[in-house]
Amino acid sequence: MRKQSFKSKNNSCRKFLLIPLTSMLIFSNGLVAFAAGTDYAGNAASWFLDQLFWIALVAVIVVVLTLAAKRNFTAALTTGIIGAVVVYFIRNPKTLEEIGNAIMSTVLR
Repeated sequence: MRKQSFKSKNNSCRKFLLIPLTSMLIFSNGLVAFAAGTDYAGNAASWFLDQLFWIALVAVIVVVLTLAAKRNFTAALTTGIIGAVVVYFIRNPKTLEEIGNAIMSTVLR
């Protein structure tokens, strides 16, 4: 009887992971259509950053909701703030480059 409940729990975890992974696999075929121009590397990098943005956003939301459900509000708030900063830099990589250039010009003065 104990093995039956373990298998049931294991199957629900598999379904929970299988649905998003399958949908990501299906929608990732858009890379071929998105890279139809002449700048294949630039289009692929842009597509990758767009997909990475959504993956990071969903991961941050899931972790924050999990921590909030466990009533660990300090960790949830900290994860939300750090996650928001990471997601912002994923969406706007030029901003990170500008910050790095400003720091280097200040240090090398």
